[in-house]
Amino acid sequence: MAIDKIQSESINLADTFAFTGTVTGAGESNTPYFQAVSSVDISLTNSTATLIPMNQKPFDSGSLFNTSNGRFVMDSANAGKYFIYCKVSIDSDLTFTSSANYLSLSLRQYNSSDTILQNHEARNGFSLIYYPTVQVSGFFDLADGDYVAPYVLVTAGGFNAFGVNTTSPSKLEFTGFKIT
Repeated sequence: MAIDKIQSESINLADTFAFTGTVTGAGESNTPYFQAVSSVDISLTNSTATLIPMNQKPFDSGSLFNTSNGRFVMDSANAGKYFIYCKVSIDSDLTFTSSANYLSLSLRQYNSSDTILQNHEARNGFSLIYYPTVQVSGFFDLADGDYVAPYVLVTAGGFNAFGVNTTSPSKLEFTGFKIT
């Protein structure tokens, strides 16, 4: 019976490795993915959930974001699990008089019959905050015809959600990607 010698070595993760053949299981493509923004400010009505109609998309690898209605709409070829994120900032409370008010943001998933399937929501109070901001994210299992849209609600009147240009989505962003 032959005895083999086994040599144990550690791997230096700072090294560069050149592989021959096919490497599998080394990551995901996370496609399709999208980012949508609004180029205009969006007027918010007191205590009314307002759709944030993102009208521009800096990138949309699967052509699934519809700028005419602000929805990320799933098709049969790309159905699956997605991570989706949204951030909204409103203009400042310069008078700091918005005591006990809040800003709420929700990502709502609907099916093709416009029935709500799930809702991820976050809210922040904004008394004495210069540019109130709220962020929300969640995992969505999207089937053909399902769509996700962001809605914002503010409990004080006279505020706007900031619109941005496509090169600086720092105050208003709706984005997501497929996970496998």
